[in-house]
Amino acid sequence: MKNRTEIVNELCAAIEQDRRSLFNIAKAAGITDKALYHWLSGRTPNPRIDSLARVAGVLGLQVVLIDGQPRLKPVFTPAAVAVAAKRARLALWRLQ
Repeated sequence: MKNRTEIVNELCAAIEQDRRSLFNIAKAAGITDKALYHWLSGRTPNPRIDSLARVAGVLGLQVVLIDGQPRLKPVFTPAAVAVAAKRARLALWRLQ
């Protein structure tokens, strides 16, 4: 979408890869699914950084500043590694 910022575009790609519903991601992050939908549709082009960070955390990412611009970066905590392993096992199971 033309109204979305770069970090929201990155977040949208991460959400598509995650395969959870917007409702479940929003609920886990403590925001409304309507707010998340508005981000992704471009209706809210500049969401608050604390809300972005909470959604990113649910997806195993963190918000970092690169050249003064917020970007997403993977977090390699034990919980994030466990989530990645679970996704990999699920992907393998689907292939069988």
